[in-house]
Amino acid sequence: MKVSNFLKLFLTLLFSTAYIFCFTYFGTKAYEQYSGKESLYAKGTEVVGTNIAGKSKKQVENIIVKSIESWQKNVSVTFTYKEKSYAVPNQIFEFDSHTTLRDIQSGKENKAVVTISEDSLREHLLSTSLSIDTDNINMNKLKTDLLAHAESLEVGQYTYSLEQYRTNGIDDTVAISKATVTSLKVNKELSDFVTKLPTIELKEKAVFSLQDYLADSGHNSYTDETLSMIATAIYNAILPTNFTIVERSISEQLPYYARLGYEAKVSTKSNKDLVVLNENNTPYTLEFTYKGNSLSAVLRGNSFLYKYQIKEEKEQSFAPKTIIQFNPKLTTGQIVIKEEGKRGQLIQIYRETYDESGLRIHKELVSEDFYAPIPKIEVHSLLVPPVTKEEEPVTEDKGQEGEKSKDTDEKDKENQNTDNKNDDKQEKPNQDQTDENKDKQPNKDN
Repeated sequence: MKVSNFLKLFLTLLFSTAYIFCFTYFGTKAYEQYSGKESLYAKGTEVVGTNIAGKSKKQVENIIVKSIESWQKNVSVTFTYKEKSYAVPNQIFEFDSHTTLRDIQSGKENKAVVTISEDSLREHLLSTSLSIDTDNINMNKLKTDLLAHAESLEVGQYTYSLEQYRTNGIDDTVAISKATVTSLKVNKELSDFVTKLPTIELKEKAVFSLQDYLADSGHNSYTDETLSMIATAIYNAILPTNFTIVERSISEQLPYYARLGYEAKVSTKSNKDLVVLNENNTPYTLEFTYKGNSLSAVLRGNSFLYKYQIKEEKEQSFAPKTIIQFNPKLTTGQIVIKEEGKRGQLIQIYRETYDESGLRIHKELVSEDFYAPIPKIEVHSLLVPPVTKEEEPVTEDKGQEGEKSKDTDEKDKENQNTDNKNDDKQEKPNQDQTDENKDKQPNKDN
């Protein structure tokens, strides 16, 4: 009996509720058709960020369509995976303007109805990189983050690091590269540095300055040579990576601990520093060890998608000039080498980038290092040894030449007395012949 009464009451309430709902909804529709007017949205009603209070459905539908079109033209979505980036086409977002209009709740903020096909999303993940394991990507979380901006039609540039969506985390730390510099003897400062700072973190999307880091950690009292050895080890470790070299200096002459093209000088006195930029989405770590007078730096972090190779090109050597100085204290003909001199050197360092298929996609000039030659300096004495000459043959020639000249003069006088009618033109040839006799007579004697 009680169940029957309850059932009757339930059915009565159900039919009453249905009647009221149908009367309200269909009555409104009938009124709109009869009067030719549409109901207007109440105050405080918004859709995709636009206030639609007092507007008709046709007006709102036009607002929704135009807002979606504007968003698709002005938004930018990018997937990044390690060093690679991929521009996601906006067609991946499937908007439903009719459902958006239908589901608007008066007096509230309403979002656009949009979906993303999981098959389409997987396809674009593989377009980013074939090495991505889509089964290891949290698809639900990625779709939720993508739809968050699309539903509200917020225009902007959105980048999604796919490493952050791995279901097994992003820790695939490996040793990327290793570099070593060796001192001539035990360097206590290097040993102290490794003891106090065995690791240095290079944060993601951040600039690292060696001098600033040491100053912030309270270990900036090392000599310039020690700082330069540390900088050289760091520079060589990050060179075969995608890190950007922001600032680097070299010495006037190549130091003993560095190879040509691979030096990095740091000096607190001359304000020289080593500054690099980690452009990756994950941090990397430098691990230092000091053993047997050698400082080693190992770069650890997520493995790279691309391969980076260092090439040395256009290496040249320049002979030094010789500078001669004079010293009156040196004995005659003595030469002293004051400075042996040193050949100058030039080299260009390039970084080549190869993609997943082994194709070279980029080549950049990292540095061009030039070390000027050191002149050779020689110190000479002021006086030079005298040069001896044979004077006797010269004296005999002069005597013979004098006698022949007298004989020639007497013959000239006799010729003038014999023929006084000769003019100047005739005298000149005789004088020429006489001169020729002067020249020829010593040669014959000789």
